Amino acid sequence: MSDKLFKMTVASAMLTGSIVALAPTAQGAEAVTFKDVSKSMASYEAIMNLTKRGVISGYSDSTFRPAEDVTRGQAAKFIAGIMNLDTSSVVDPKFSDVPKSHPFYKYIAALNKEGVIQGYGNNKFGVNDKLTRAQMAIIIGKAFGFEQKELVNDKFVDVNKKLPYAQYVQSLIDYDITRGLTSTTFGPYNFVDRAQMAIFLHRADMMKDGVEITGNVTSVKDGEVVINKGSYTVSDSVKAILNEKNASALKGAEITLNVKNGQVVSVKSLELNASGTAATPLVFDGAGSTLSGDLKLTGKHLAINNFKVNGTVTIGDAPVSTATIVADSTISFTNVGFKVVEVDSKSPMAIQFLGTSSLTQLNILSNIKLISDTTYIFPSVEIFKGADNVTLDAQINSLTVQTPDKFTLDGNAAIKNLVLATAAPVNIETTGKVDNLLIKLKEALVSLGASTKVGDVKLPAGTDAKDVIKDYDSVKDKIDKVDGEPVVTPTPPVTPPVTPPASNEAAEAAANLKVQISEKLKGYSDGEDFQITVTGNTINFKIGGKFDPEKISNTGLISSFLTLKEIQSVDVDYGIDNANIKLYVSKDKQKSESELKSELKVLIDKTEYKKDTTFDVTLNGETNSGVTYNVKYDVVLSLIPG
Repeated sequence: MSDKLFKMTVASAMLTGSIVALAPTAQGAEAVTFKDVSKSMASYEAIMNLTKRGVISGYSDSTFRPAEDVTRGQAAKFIAGIMNLDTSSVVDPKFSDVPKSHPFYKYIAALNKEGVIQGYGNNKFGVNDKLTRAQMAIIIGKAFGFEQKELVNDKFVDVNKKLPYAQYVQSLIDYDITRGLTSTTFGPYNFVDRAQMAIFLHRADMMKDGVEITGNVTSVKDGEVVINKGSYTVSDSVKAILNEKNASALKGAEITLNVKNGQVVSVKSLELNASGTAATPLVFDGAGSTLSGDLKLTGKHLAINNFKVNGTVTIGDAPVSTATIVADSTISFTNVGFKVVEVDSKSPMAIQFLGTSSLTQLNILSNIKLISDTTYIFPSVEIFKGADNVTLDAQINSLTVQTPDKFTLDGNAAIKNLVLATAAPVNIETTGKVDNLLIKLKEALVSLGASTKVGDVKLPAGTDAKDVIKDYDSVKDKIDKVDGEPVVTPTPPVTPPVTPPASNEAAEAAANLKVQISEKLKGYSDGEDFQITVTGNTINFKIGGKFDPEKISNTGLISSFLTLKEIQSVDVDYGIDNANIKLYVSKDKQKSESELKSELKVLIDKTEYKKDTTFDVTLNGETNSGVTYNVKYDVVLSLIPG
């Protein structure tokens, strides 16, 4: 739309009177009267005002015909007149039912150019069709720049919230432009008569005299807000913000209100300066509403929930165009929608984005910890001077580091694109994967942490990975590709273990041991239960067998195991390096496992040579009554020269 339109958004300063008033026409200078318009009519003031200004006119028979329905063509003339549009230089909208010769052509063309009216989509405007109240809501809403917003007032039961016209009905209610056909019906498909059209235009035009009031909140009750400038009732469109549940968070807040006839119809800006504690933050709940203006947070430990902001979000004392986080504070956002947030704090702090929260851009100028418990992917995050250590526990689509100072990035962030636009050393300690790492400057120096993984590294032209990645050879196993080419990590050759050959001395001793053991223990020969091998100078000796544990005694156990004394009596110059005796025992029908183990342990502890001997007792087998159990034993010794 051009600057001639009434830009009457709730946050617009134009509400204070920057619109040029239309000068009365020559006709308006005369005393105009209509035979069918009396002072007792509700539309009298509106008809006379707009007639004097030349916006509307009567008929040649001195009648106004207030009950006559307005056509779409007539409505175009009225709207173009009150907007004071230039109708001499227009662009043909090429509606098939509005030729250039049509008396309403120039008005329709002018409004179409400004985006106020459109046709039916079939190349027709419907110039002679009667204007419905739903169409009227859209046309007046667009002409006066009223805010499109969800219908929160349910007084009209016949308004379908899903249809486009409903987005303007709330503004018409807030600004007292429409009061409905009845207290409960709007009549969207009823036709608008000439008297009603005059009222709608006159009331909408009067809205430009609305005032902005800035002050500090003293108290808030449901339906009323008190600031240091006065007390005002609250319209339905802002009750979600200005209510008793938010009273603590709003206490002392600096607020700019748009007030009409003593009622707050919109909030232009809001600054929350009250503070909570780390244990009990102050909660401000927008109940799903949208603030069309700016939000500023200078308090500490705040929880902002279910709130969208179309203007700038400022947290702290940064310029209006940014958003700064207060030091020593935790700010949490739940189900909020922001555009640009800038973090600039003198000391580290935490920012939490919870639920369905989202933002367009996050600029970081100080050390923070960003936390997100959702699957939301932050579209763009940038690191500037002032931040030297940032923790990101969130998913990031694009992260750019351009601080000129040494910087460390940690946290579990999963980052799709990480751009390093700095020559300062950057230490990446994230545990989540970086899909793409773009290093823009040849002077860069990048360090990768022990748990950091990188998909593809894009190097500056004319550089090698070793030039910009510290200790590249020792960390390249953390990188999949460099400039799109797979990183090859050589596998060190595996050297098979070398078994040292048996020495002549050990071999002779082993042979002698075998002969003597065989003589002492009749029936033992090479096999599973009798093995002697030699590795280098060490003789490995194993002997095993079975015995009946019912005959267990100190003497029986020692003799059954070929006691260490017997083995040591073998005439070789080898001593015991270590001994490991393993017992495999099935369960006794009379003795429990614990009893048997305890008995065996007592006997084993009495052996003379337990110092270098390890006994491992394992009891296996069924517990069926009447089962006779056996003990399987192995004695494993390593003998070394001594």
